Amino acid sequence: GPTGLRVQTRNMNDAPQIAQDLQRVLPPELVAQPWTEQNRTWFEAVVIEKRMMFIILTMIVAVPIVSFLEAVLHTQFLPRSVYLIHTMPSDPRFSDIATITVASLVLSLLATLYPSWSASRVQPAQALRYE
Repeated sequence: GPTGLRVQTRNMNDAPQIAQDLQRVLPPELVAQPWTEQNRTWFEAVVIEKRMMFIILTMIVAVPIVSFLEAVLHTQFLPRSVYLIHTMPSDPRFSDIATITVASLVLSLLATLYPSWSASRVQPAQALRYE
């Protein structure tokens, strides 16, 4: 027989509070568990990935602006007496930035075409039947 009951909410972020409210009224042998707890390892992995991407992107952005910061703050982040490399080797060019921007926008657009096309082929009544 069935082992669970799924409850759909208007706001997915309310699931933990709704699970707590349900647990208060359910008999002790039944457990109300929010989707965030059922998929905890997946969400923890996503959080770690977001943190790492933030750190990596911050470091990438920091490399083209090191010279600017040294000039503004009148300091050296990489003193020549300590490090063999005294500047970060970067040469941002408008043509490179424009190419990367256009390519990423085109790839983003192309990534949406197949899901949109396949969704347009589904009849609304059929999709709602299984909701």
